Amino acid sequence: AGEGHSLCYQGWSEDGRLIFRSADAPLVPLSAQVEGFSIVQRDGSPWRVYGVRAPDVGLRVQVAEHAHFRDQLAASVARHLLHPVAFALPVLAALIWFSVRWGLSPLRSLAEEVRRREPDHLGPLDQGSAPIEAKPLVMALDSLFSRVAASVESAQRFTADAAHELRTPLAAIRTHAEVALAAREDLERKQALDRVIEGTQRASRLITQLLTLARLDARAAPPPNQPVRLAELASQQLAEAAPFAAQKGVSIGLSERSERAALVAGDADLLAVMIRNLVDNAVRYTPRGGSVEVAIMPANERTSLTVTDTGPGVDAAERPHMLQRFYRGRGTGEEGSGL
Repeated sequence: AGEGHSLCYQGWSEDGRLIFRSADAPLVPLSAQVEGFSIVQRDGSPWRVYGVRAPDVGLRVQVAEHAHFRDQLAASVARHLLHPVAFALPVLAALIWFSVRWGLSPLRSLAEEVRRREPDHLGPLDQGSAPIEAKPLVMALDSLFSRVAASVESAQRFTADAAHELRTPLAAIRTHAEVALAAREDLERKQALDRVIEGTQRASRLITQLLTLARLDARAAPPPNQPVRLAELASQQLAEAAPFAAQKGVSIGLSERSERAALVAGDADLLAVMIRNLVDNAVRYTPRGGSVEVAIMPANERTSLTVTDTGPGVDAAERPHMLQRFYRGRGTGEEGSGL
């Protein structure tokens, strides 16, 4: 066998006699391995040999193939397979590019809409043109715009409220300060300076309330509940209000009806603001000689904190407006800003 022939075969009997062979096959077995695949070297070249037995007819057959022929055949098959792939890949790449570009066009339109928006345009986006897969993103952006709009509105309202409410006490402070500078008598100067101090205290209280409101408005979510000892918190606020109550001749007190009501779940800072505001209003609107009592007691499965005073109370017609900012009841005779 030589390299000029690529295929040869032999047929042997079970007792080892050569029955038939191809013209270029040798007279000796092609491979010592009777069955299955094997690789042999003949004339310095590799050959792949496959043998099979047929015991029922007493025959063994071996077929050999030159390795170079197999390599050429594999290369030819690969070339024929690569030809359509070489033509199909550019077409397939172009189709993929156009498909992706067409599929992402709604997202590009959405991005362009967001890019062109003015800073003060925080309305919802157009969800009709967005693909189904992008609608959660559009909804999330709308929710973000809504929160930003609320934050901007809160900041603008705070600025307007602060400017409006601070104008009056600051103007009064300036007026009384000018009176004090122009006063020729000590009594007149002292009275003007007392008015300056009162105006300063009112402005300070107003600023504190405005900052508290701004801090509360900025909260995106309610604060986490923590265990709070309500009686201790109420005692602290009553202690802070005691000098003001003594100045007005109003007695203040705290009663705790049950130990079970001592511990509640909430935010200590916000509860302190609530109690401080209730007690301050109660003392402010209670006539001299009156009293203010803070009671903590169980109410079903909850805890009730009640602030009771001997003041005139609020008219039924004005109660719906009590939670509006900067609303003050008529005829109170007390200074305040309705916060």
